[in-house]
Amino acid sequence: MIPQAGLEKWEPVQVRIVALADRLEQNDPDGTVDVGQVLEVAEHVSLEAEPLVLARIMTLILSPYEGETYREYAARLREAVTG
Repeated sequence: MIPQAGLEKWEPVQVRIVALADRLEQNDPDGTVDVGQVLEVAEHVSLEAEPLVLARIMTLILSPYEGETYREYAARLREAVTG
């Protein structure tokens, strides 16, 4: 549960994590996760955000499991921020 005082800071991160998941899944849902691609897309979805948003996103990016597809990884990202 996110403290009410931190909610304003959390929302931009949550929105961008969901956008990250959507973009990763969109191109090649059954492809194997490439961390470099994840980081590139994370940077792209954070371009218009405050600098700390990207830093907070990086703390939430999950390490992919061996052989995990973008579809599976995107589902885990969404679950991490929406519970």
